Amino acid sequence: MKISKLLLPNFFILILLGFSGCAIPVGFGSHNVVLASEMGVTYEYDPLFGGYEGVVKAAKDHCKKFKKEPFPTEKSARTTVSLLAFGLMYVDVQTFDCH
Repeated sequence: MKISKLLLPNFFILILLGFSGCAIPVGFGSHNVVLASEMGVTYEYDPLFGGYEGVVKAAKDHCKKFKKEPFPTEKSARTTVSLLAFGLMYVDVQTFDCH
């Protein structure tokens, strides 16, 4: 009985950390690929912690596979639910065309 009382809070913490890990790809300066092809790539990223620089580098790497250069075209923003932020999180969405 004592062991289960000790393990239950630790198990609960592990579950919360596991769910918050699902939200990490977009947050704290990181980015997430929404759509990618030979013609271009679209990313969503966290604008607050320098995520745009990472998106530009990732777009260069993506287009380089096809011997092309990235050119930014569309930029928008959207709201998403984040367990990491414990609520709503605003992310920017940037599209690059590969020419």
